[in-house]
Amino acid sequence: MRTSLLTLPALLLLSAHLSAEDLDLEQAAKKREAAQRELYAKMKPADEAGFTRLGDPEKGGYLSLVAEAPQTLDDYKNSRPVRPTTERPYIVLQPLWSLDAPKKETLQAMKEYVAACFQLPVRIEETIEFDARDRKLGLTRVITVDRFKKRTEYDAEKILDLLVPRVPSDAAVYFAVTDVELYAGSDNLHGYASLGRRVGVMTFSRLWPRNAAAADAETLRRSLRFVSHEIGHMFGMEHCVFYRCPMNGCKNLAESDTSPLHFCPVCRQKLQWLLEPDEKKRNSALLDFYDKHGLKDEATWIQKRMKGTADERR
Repeated sequence: MRTSLLTLPALLLLSAHLSAEDLDLEQAAKKREAAQRELYAKMKPADEAGFTRLGDPEKGGYLSLVAEAPQTLDDYKNSRPVRPTTERPYIVLQPLWSLDAPKKETLQAMKEYVAACFQLPVRIEETIEFDARDRKLGLTRVITVDRFKKRTEYDAEKILDLLVPRVPSDAAVYFAVTDVELYAGSDNLHGYASLGRRVGVMTFSRLWPRNAAAADAETLRRSLRFVSHEIGHMFGMEHCVFYRCPMNGCKNLAESDTSPLHFCPVCRQKLQWLLEPDEKKRNSALLDFYDKHGLKDEATWIQKRMKGTADERR
């Protein structure tokens, strides 16, 4: 047995390490539950209507594996997040390496959605290509999938390093969109962003059905969920532990699919404080987008939300 190669001291160290991890998770869970109880007690029913509170973490889910601390509105304000300015108002989307025609169409839809969601001007830059063969950049690694297949993966952290000096002067945040496999450390990624450097990246890889000629509704939802999640990070928002929300952390695509497109009451408060959007205009723009792209569930949800807000004002 392989474990026979471990000495008794090594086994004791391994046991101590696992116990420390378990303790961190337990402490994080207690802190998270306390923050949830405090926030839920203060939340008005009208404010959380249509949103789903997070319950106990599912076994094997993100929150059961990661010691995620809660970020309240006050925590967010105190973190001094990246903020758009008069000189830097744009969210700039940057195609990275070539995208095929269907993915370019999806990128255009993402531009429309991001403009509606964040109520900021958005533009798409011309495609750029970093030289993946340049060993000095060290952008790639090759993974053996099986004896017949190998896969090239791209280092997301190094991509961010290359994006930083290219951030346009009028960009609040600069976000690359690609179709290559991404990784950071030992993890494969759908997206990756910095909370302070104003850069991020996401990939269509693994989001699309194989050989799909166009994005179906679920693929579009996934693309929109990831772009809003990573842009949320670039604006200083950490993973949400209060409600089902696009800012939830996720272990895999199946877990991400359980999160809605709409930001929860807590994350909406953060965006409202940071960006000061006209909420009525924002909701109307989102409804137009959902109707245009056939996202019926989201259109129904926001219509109910708009009606509830109108009724509350009467």
